[in-house]
Amino acid sequence: MNRLCPNSLSTPTPWTMGDLELGVFQRVAKIAKQFADEFAIYDTDERVTYRQLLLEAELLAAQLNEVLTSYTAASMKNHRPDELAPIGLLLPPGANMVKAMLAILRLGRPYVPLDTSYPRERILAIAHHAGCALILTDRQGSLVDDIKVVCPVLLWPKAIEAGVEVNVLPTLPSALCNAYILYTSGSTGKPKGVYQDQRGLLHDVMQYSQAIGISHKDCFTGFYSPSVNGAIRDIWAALLNGASLVPAQPQVLGFVGMEDLVANYGVTVFHAIPPLLRAFLASEPDPRQLLSVRVCYIAGDKFYAREVADLYRVFPSHCQIYTGIGSTECATLYRHWLLDATTSLTTELLPAGFAIEDRTTYLIAEPIINPSATEIEKGATGFVQVGSAYLARGYWHEPDLTQQAFCQDAAQDKVRWFMPGDRFRELSDGLYEYLGRADSQIKVRGFRVDVSELERFSHAWLADRMGVTHPDVCKVVVWQPNVLEEPALVWVFATDVLDVLESETQQQKLAQELQAVLATQFSHAAQPQALLWHDKLPRLPNYKLDLQALKDWVSQQLMQVYASKQRVSDQLTLMQQVLDGFQVAKENATWAQQLITTWCDFFKVGLTSDMVSHSWEQVNADSLSIMNFFSELDNRLGIRTAYQDIPLPFSLGKLYDFIAENYNFSETNKLITADLVVVPPFVGLAGLPEFDHLLSANICLTKVPTTALYNPIGEMQPDLNEVVDKLVTYIQQLRHERPIYFYGVSSGAKPAFFAACRLQDLGIDVRTIFVGDAGPLGRAQHFGSERLRAFSWLTSDIPKFEGKVIEIIAMKDRPEPKNGMPIEEWNQYSPLGWFAYARDIAYLPVPADHVACLTSLRVMDAINAEATESTTTQVSYFSTDVSAAPAIKAYAHKLLLAQNALQQAEAVCWYEQFFMLSPELRHIYQFNLALARRRANRF
Repeated sequence: MNRLCPNSLSTPTPWTMGDLELGVFQRVAKIAKQFADEFAIYDTDERVTYRQLLLEAELLAAQLNEVLTSYTAASMKNHRPDELAPIGLLLPPGANMVKAMLAILRLGRPYVPLDTSYPRERILAIAHHAGCALILTDRQGSLVDDIKVVCPVLLWPKAIEAGVEVNVLPTLPSALCNAYILYTSGSTGKPKGVYQDQRGLLHDVMQYSQAIGISHKDCFTGFYSPSVNGAIRDIWAALLNGASLVPAQPQVLGFVGMEDLVANYGVTVFHAIPPLLRAFLASEPDPRQLLSVRVCYIAGDKFYAREVADLYRVFPSHCQIYTGIGSTECATLYRHWLLDATTSLTTELLPAGFAIEDRTTYLIAEPIINPSATEIEKGATGFVQVGSAYLARGYWHEPDLTQQAFCQDAAQDKVRWFMPGDRFRELSDGLYEYLGRADSQIKVRGFRVDVSELERFSHAWLADRMGVTHPDVCKVVVWQPNVLEEPALVWVFATDVLDVLESETQQQKLAQELQAVLATQFSHAAQPQALLWHDKLPRLPNYKLDLQALKDWVSQQLMQVYASKQRVSDQLTLMQQVLDGFQVAKENATWAQQLITTWCDFFKVGLTSDMVSHSWEQVNADSLSIMNFFSELDNRLGIRTAYQDIPLPFSLGKLYDFIAENYNFSETNKLITADLVVVPPFVGLAGLPEFDHLLSANICLTKVPTTALYNPIGEMQPDLNEVVDKLVTYIQQLRHERPIYFYGVSSGAKPAFFAACRLQDLGIDVRTIFVGDAGPLGRAQHFGSERLRAFSWLTSDIPKFEGKVIEIIAMKDRPEPKNGMPIEEWNQYSPLGWFAYARDIAYLPVPADHVACLTSLRVMDAINAEATESTTTQVSYFSTDVSAAPAIKAYAHKLLLAQNALQQAEAVCWYEQFFMLSPELRHIYQFNLALARRRANRF
């Protein structure tokens, strides 16, 4: 067994504890002096020597400093006096990214790497949460325009490329200055940034350097995105040891390109996450291309012992495998070791390694951090906790979360403890055998079930039965339809891996065999509730399995089945008891059950015999949740509850009585000729009772609850595609065979538009979309508000709607108090921009502010006329094609001659539309636009 005996190419670059007291820039400067003309970075566009790297980083640091001093207040906003604001880097992986990182460390500030492949919303959310002093980028366009709302943007300075001299900074930063902020996944929650100081970064690189014997003759792959933890060691291990780095994106290179890169640059340290390495090995690379590799670094995901043989069929026999386990918070590994082709392995997974110097690890019985807890005996299963003076400093701008996650050692001032959530067994030789995550253990019907163990058993059985050893041949997913139900275990098989099964009958037979074996080996609580087949398991850009996407897919597959099977015999009996408590008349039983079921589903409460007296207080309902509840109830019952008229104090029994007295369900649907779907903004929709009252009785109103689409206010919202998927599913479950009209209110306009286009593609009759004072490109301004910062949907890839769009445009600004009195001011309103994505367009300017215009009488009249195809108050449409320009101009002239101020306001919109189609005529008719605007503003 090889603990740490590296096969170095040359004498390793020396490190001492004193090196940790220098800043990163000082260490690089020391290395650059020794290896000035050696190449530090091999980029696709350039080769950068250490001399050049140091000079350009120094120049860039000076330029950044000059920019920052021009707005000192902004650079310190939301930060403690001793905490310099970070600088964001929106740059592709390559030489410029590395130069910028070094330059920012030269300033004593932390850098925040932003992956250019991130969704626009995530980039904005991270930039805002980090409180970036500025974003450095080489990009231009709408994304950069949106970022400017969050913080200043600096384009990559041309002076760096031209070699312009600037004043070099006089002072060097301390090793205690913050180095970086890396953000963990935030696509389904609030972004969380882990930050580390320069001393911690240097310590991590020193440990890695000594572990594998890094020298100036080494060359590293740079396959990891700079925004993730894996890139720290690639970039800084090279630059802090005089070695070279080859940054490249595997998605761009392809597998052939990866092996060419190794051969062309003589790569000695090949670092890849196991899913990427596994896919690379499966591509059957030419072993002659990989002869230079002396270390294959594998970490970040499971790698099986049986896969070591596959690796050595491709990599040279002298190559060592360096592996271990860590976390961003532990910065980075807390266990590691080296092995080679002769190492004997007795566990299914590669062991996680031995303890690392200056990082104490031991196993305890419970997954609760406790530095004073007793270590369990060797061979037992436990949860690891890590203690060190070099852990990450915590979660950026999250002091409460940091205090919860990191625990100070009572005896050693500088040592803190962290529990990564990994579960192990210590083997007799001191290696840790990885057994899964702490959160992989769940309780089902009171019994503890280990999902990791179920997966391991299934993999072993499939390997024996089918000869298939791929680690992703099947996954066990925990699915819980709602908080009232027990979690269910679902086995998902990968069809592309089990391609030897040619028919569904063979697939079903295999699944049944596995199910029978599981029944003999595990308790009844650990049995599959479903066995599903997926064409190809979803993956993230870094090749890891996308577990959230897989869970969402499982939920979609099972939700309909679940809905048809839930609340069986015992639930039916209890429901009858509840109905008896309400004294429900026989003819009301169906809708009464819907009322009670909606209450239980929405507020996550169980059926109880005393439900008749349930109140808002008992379910902790606020105004938004009450509004959402009635939206959902009305959608299910097909009515419009005037909930403001329900006698107080409110109870569920009074709600039943109120509905029974005021609504005749036998007559409700006879008058309906069209469906109107109202899509709210994520903050909810005010004025719903008035909205209901003003809407024609011939329209079936569907008010989509915010809970059906969005996350709670204050959390990062789902991306647009996820919201649209939810909206389409919601509508398909409720809709009738009638024409559909959409009203997207404020920021709900965009998902409404996308959903309408999607439904059209499915052959559903969608007639018209009303968009409520929100443009198609989203609102970057949301990030200027604490309440709205997590919400933008600034997607610019917008489909074409083959129908009518009516733009509701607020003509006034929101009242702003001046000297204690609210003052309304006129907007310089213009078309919202939907004409570019619709077949026909109409404009409905409203003499009110953004909120008041959304449920104004003018809007309600237009919706009623449109959805009932009435000739009264109908708006005028024109085609968005350029050929319609003459007709639009003539109509605008006609409106200009009218005496009605609202017609003047509409003329403003049509003139703007005309200028968009015929920009060369703007100078001729600009006076007409100005005149219409002046007349309209007389309201």
